Formats: sequence, structure tokens, C-alpha cells
Amino acid sequence: MTVHDIARAQAINWAQDLIKAPFVIFDTETTGIGTQDEICQIGIISGWSGEVLMNTLVKPTIPMGAIASGINGITDELLQDAPTFVELYPHIWGCMSGMIGVAYNFEFDDRILRQTCNKYSLTVPPFRRGDCAMKQYAKHAGEWDSYHRSYRWIKLVEACVSHGIQIVDAHDATGDCFMTMKLIWEMAKP
Repeated sequence: MTVHDIARAQAINWAQDLIKAPFVIFDTETTGIGTQDEICQIGIISGWSGEVLMNTLVKPTIPMGAIASGINGITDELLQDAPTFVELYPHIWGCMSGMIGVAYNFEFDDRILRQTCNKYSLTVPPFRRGDCAMKQYAKHAGEWDSYHRSYRWIKLVEACVSHGIQIVDAHDATGDCFMTMKLIWEMAKP
């Protein structure tokens, strides 16, 4: 058994164990990627059923960055009448607290969630644990990156295409949640 076979088996086991536990998949779209940027859209779905728990634009306190807007298509005009993060926070808390939180690039979405909570002096919803579907998929795909000395991180759309998963609403928070869910279920197949 090769090192890649072991890593792939670990990723399959992760996906198989995950789908037996209560978990949510979340994704954010943001005003940018900097330390002052905020959530401007959040999607949360049940990883078991695919039930949409939250799918909303979020009115930030800062304007949309041009690069972020070019990627996610969200403009300041679209956000004008959106609810604020503070208004949405009780529902976000209710969806995430005590759950396994999964995101494709968990570190980014978790950082943005923490940044946005901190901006409003709110407590970050306590996950039972946070898991990164992107890192697990990297082990599953097995493309070694010798420069970074780890498996190559693969973009969500690229990963979905390689498994025949339909690309719907890429760079939309809830669309990305659904693609992540389908990818996890694909990874769970031995």
C-alpha cells in the first residue's frame, strides 16, 4: 500500500464517518480577503439532508471590494436592503452551535466568520469541531505538491467536474455548500 493509498483511505474514512454525524456545511462570500473584510453572503445547509438552513445576503459595514465583487457578483446595490450580520446572528448561532462545521477551505470561512463576529463583539458559534473538505479532498485526489510538501489543494469547481457533479451557482454561498455536500458524498464511496 502506497502513501497515497493510505491518505486516500483516510479521506474516504473521514467522509464516511462525517455522513453518520450531525454536520452542517457553510460557505461565505465576502467583501474581500483582508483582515477587515466581512461576510456579505452566507449559506448553511444540513450535510445529511441538504436542507437549506440559511441562504442570505448580509449587509456589511464596508463597501464591496472590486475584486471580490468581480468574483461573486455581489454589489453594494444588491446589499443595500440586506439584513445585517447582527440581525442574522441568532439564526447563525442556532444553525452552527454544537455541530460539526464543514467548509471547502474551512480556514478561510472560519477566519471570516470570526472576523465578522469580532467586528460586532459577538461570540463565534461553537462548533463541535471544524473540518476542511478541501484538505480532505486533496488527500483523496492525491496530487502531491513537492514545493508545499503536501497534497495540492484543488478548487471546488475542478473537484466537482472530476466527479461529474453539476456546477450550479459557483461562488454563491449556498451553491458552493451544495457542491461541497455532493463531493463529500462522492468521497464516501469506497
